[in-house]
Amino acid sequence: MELAKLHPFIVHFAIAFVITGVVLDILGFLLKKDSLKNAGFWLVILSVPVIWLANFSGHQAEELAEKTLEITGGESILEQHEKIGTLLSYLVTILGLVRLGIYLKPTNIIFILLYVILGLSSLGVTLYTGRLGGILVYDYGAGVKIKIENKAK
Repeated sequence: MELAKLHPFIVHFAIAFVITGVVLDILGFLLKKDSLKNAGFWLVILSVPVIWLANFSGHQAEELAEKTLEITGGESILEQHEKIGTLLSYLVTILGLVRLGIYLKPTNIIFILLYVILGLSSLGVTLYTGRLGGILVYDYGAGVKIKIENKAK
């Protein structure tokens, strides 16, 4: 199977890892629960390679989407989705590095505050990028193959 066709599958893992990891981490810091912080740590760390895989598969899927978007429109949304997706990949990478810094030096309040700001920013950008992807698929049919059967009566 082509990597382009795996983009929807991969991107949903990236979204889930980022959102769940950041939420669990923030709850862990607020409630002082190591179990939540550990789960958040691993999800955020795992989100880094998964977000880059989603980005790469998205670039591969772009060719499939462009064929449909030439007919239905939405090319500007695809371009915006692509740019914000790339920004998100870098943002999540920085988030993962800051989270690793907290793991290595857990009492550094500056790292924790930076992490919360980056984490909340990552959540917002993740949701916005996902919304654009949803618009591309559901409103413009990006990457959707439509089969029309002619049934003679």
